Amino acid sequence: MLSWLKNKYYWVIVITMMLVFCAYGGLANNLSSIFIIPVTEDLGMSRGEFSFAVSVRSMTLFIFMSVSGVAFRKFGVKIPAILGLLMMAAGFAMLSVSNTVLTIAIGCAFLGIGEAFTGGTAGSQIVSNWFHRSRGAIYGLISSCTGIGGAILSVILSSAIATVGWRNTRLLSALILIIAVLLVISFLRNNPSDVGLTPYGEGYVPKQKKHHREDAHWMGPTFKELLGKPTFYLAILAFFLAGVVIYAAFSNIAPHLQDQGLSASEAAFQNSLLLVYLAVFKIVCGSLSDVIGPKWVCAICMVFGAVGLWMLSDVSTVSGATIAVLIYSVSVPTVLVMIPLVSYPLFGYRSHDSTLGIFLALPYLGSLVAVPVTNAVYDKVGTYEPVFRLAAILSIIVLGILLILYWLAQKEQKKYLANSENLI
Repeated sequence: MLSWLKNKYYWVIVITMMLVFCAYGGLANNLSSIFIIPVTEDLGMSRGEFSFAVSVRSMTLFIFMSVSGVAFRKFGVKIPAILGLLMMAAGFAMLSVSNTVLTIAIGCAFLGIGEAFTGGTAGSQIVSNWFHRSRGAIYGLISSCTGIGGAILSVILSSAIATVGWRNTRLLSALILIIAVLLVISFLRNNPSDVGLTPYGEGYVPKQKKHHREDAHWMGPTFKELLGKPTFYLAILAFFLAGVVIYAAFSNIAPHLQDQGLSASEAAFQNSLLLVYLAVFKIVCGSLSDVIGPKWVCAICMVFGAVGLWMLSDVSTVSGATIAVLIYSVSVPTVLVMIPLVSYPLFGYRSHDSTLGIFLALPYLGSLVAVPVTNAVYDKVGTYEPVFRLAAILSIIVLGILLILYWLAQKEQKKYLANSENLI
């Protein structure tokens, strides 16, 4: 029995990461949306003040995720992930007793630091260590659990807020993270060699398909070389603006729908649907990337973002909200799944470990700008509508930047490969 389990330990890793992502991601996805109204009404804050405090999470997440790759290389994923989950639990515990903008900001700072060593970078690193085959599908599956967890916890936490109050609900969040810590301690291993295995699909070379699969397996420039290339900075701009687009709406859909006339329960249900859709489209986008290439999946996501955001700006019925949320949700995997997948064909794998944390942190920097600005606009004009429309327009701009980036990166790759035999 133990021998059988050892040989199947790849899937123990997948299940462990799925459960961890359900816990941390589900709570992160519900950090603001279902709490913004009860907390601001109870404490007498404006939505702008509350969202400013919450945005501190994005600032610390950006800073620490940018350097998380160094920690993973030195200590592996397990120890930083345990410490990260404990830091998040401490953050939620502090939020449960917070009464001011400052104390909420400090609690959210703890959350950002913890999430930097628990979230997407950690998941991507584990998948890279354990799987040489179907990485897109597997990472998409694991990443989808932030949406699954968010959908489940949205219902649970909303009910808890109504029955025991938002403070006790924050404590419940801390308890969920402690359970996740126990899972990581018990089951997560940094590398297959830790249990006497080799990576799943080791030596696998994918067959040529409709897109040029070889571009996902080229060595590419070193990180030092990449710093001198304009495509690197164009990618930074694209990923940052994608974060602005996505997070301008993501944290505010529930209160926006309430402002548009839906009841609190209807808005919470739509928020839950968003997270279910997100889980589905993370898997779909990850799997589709293995077929047509992550570059084009990323571009498609931004098109859906433009359409969905424009529809959300003036939606006023449950049926209209359901359709708009569905379309918008296709765009969200851009910042949560597609960035680590698209960086391979753009820049090769030699710089991947060094750039992954930076690229994944950029959308959170975008949210640091988008979320407080969005709520400041609301405090000024009493509606989120103009911000949603502006985000829809910005989605098209991001799409244009991505297409230019793809073209320039392809030219650089051809030039690079012409000068060196670095294709594997």
